[in-house]
Amino acid sequence: LFLTSVPVPSTVGLEEEVWTVGLSYGTGPWTVGVAYLEDEISFPGASSDITTWQAGGGYNLGSGVDVGLDLQMSEITGFGGGSWESQSAGLVLSVSF
Repeated sequence: LFLTSVPVPSTVGLEEEVWTVGLSYGTGPWTVGVAYLEDEISFPGASSDITTWQAGGGYNLGSGVDVGLDLQMSEITGFGGGSWESQSAGLVLSVSF
């Protein structure tokens, strides 16, 4: 489990605050995890909110080779009153030696 919060002040009035929390579990060669991110950005006259959920899993093939799948869903609101949604997926290959 991890949790972070990072406020970022600026000399031009830009402020950003990011919260993340996640949980992962591994047993044998398998791992699974989920994470949540909330990002608030504001400066004089405008602001934006970004919310992201991420889930993934992986399998250790042995000898430093891992494969995994990652899914991410985001919603962005603000900046001109608009709202956008984004979905992405990725296949991961990790080789370490």
